[in-house]
Amino acid sequence: MNTKLMCALAFVVANFFAAAIRAAEEAETKKQPIFLMCPENERYSSWSIYATVDKKDPSKLLGIGLDELSNHNCADDGGYSKVVDVQGKSDAPAVNLGTLDAKSFGSGSLKVEKDNALNVTVTPDGDKYKLTIDLRIAADQHFIMGGSEAAKRNLVLMYNKGFKAWGAYATALEDDKGKNIITGEPVRVTGIKFPVKAAGIYTITAGLAGNQGVKIFDRR
Repeated sequence: MNTKLMCALAFVVANFFAAAIRAAEEAETKKQPIFLMCPENERYSSWSIYATVDKKDPSKLLGIGLDELSNHNCADDGGYSKVVDVQGKSDAPAVNLGTLDAKSFGSGSLKVEKDNALNVTVTPDGDKYKLTIDLRIAADQHFIMGGSEAAKRNLVLMYNKGFKAWGAYATALEDDKGKNIITGEPVRVTGIKFPVKAAGIYTITAGLAGNQGVKIFDRR
């Protein structure tokens, strides 16, 4: 058998087994939505941060990932809650922008490199994880939840035994007037929504559990 043909066959076989391994791993895991970044404008796409968990033991966090929900936004879908519904569907069309294995928590990050648009990190903290989301909102400005802004907006990844699901919970969350709205137990934050203007993002509203919304940023 000639060398080129042998190499071609070896390549096909290697790809076959790699695909089989990926399929087996996917069969043992499950994606759970963690946090949504949702434009309010037509024809824009949302970003979805999700957790990858062990299907047999969902309390076992294996990693996180970032998906683009193409052309899903508040305007085209009929509201923020509708996009949250799309995010939660396992068969929702999505473009994966990156994954981060749990072994890389504390050192790696999920990024949208173009225009330094987004940087997401997870840091172990006991049985929880500190979540930092750094979103570029203007040429020279970023909106940060966690990290350096934790005193104002602090997010942790926590496992909810009742729902058997991971989620982002705020232990501190200031509204646009500077008032901390978290007065007791951490509150689930499903994500944020925002109108996009030519000069950037001027206002941001956080979506809380129960379809409640609170404006947490306004620079108009």
